[in-house]
Amino acid sequence: VAVEADIARQLEAGEVDALITMDTPSELGSLSVQGFTTERIGQEQWRVVCSPLHALAAGRARRRAPLQWAQVAQEPWILPPRPTNSRMMLERTLREHALPALIPHIETMNAITHLELAEQNLGLTLAAQGTLTDRLRRGTLVELPMEDLPPPVAIVMVYRRSGNYRTRLAGLAAAAQRASSPAASAPATPSESSKKLSARKSRP
Repeated sequence: VAVEADIARQLEAGEVDALITMDTPSELGSLSVQGFTTERIGQEQWRVVCSPLHALAAGRARRRAPLQWAQVAQEPWILPPRPTNSRMMLERTLREHALPALIPHIETMNAITHLELAEQNLGLTLAAQGTLTDRLRRGTLVELPMEDLPPPVAIVMVYRRSGNYRTRLAGLAAAAQRASSPAASAPATPSESSKKLSARKSRP
């Protein structure tokens, strides 16, 4: 939480020009909206993933139907604490299926840590698609097909209205949209003029 507040302060102080993040209260709640523009540039879908060594992953080939939430609710989970967006969206999905809230096996804030722990076969986790591409490609994580998923979350760019760098921000937004595509190419090395742009989706 302290890291998130610090990033918001950096934007408010003009130390960074823009943020690319999830449009959720856990991401933007500490940022004063006065003087800033929030522009939607895409969306992220949630996925349930685990190690390929997990029993549910091993049985994927034998299953013809997606997993039901009741089948995974008793598994060990790696989740962020409340009130982060992924935790609240997961609990909402469970309620819609008349299931109780999960008690995580491991609770930690950092989304990348969730993936690293899942790779060690310590539990299932819910992650945004954009954080998973490389791990799914390498096979260190596998997706578990679910009967349904939490709704996608909007990705936004937040920037100061009074800035004189609108052209660079347009380029950043276009690059972020390309990055969210499965066919996205490898990102170019940032130029000196764009180093102050902070593109992030750090929280789950």
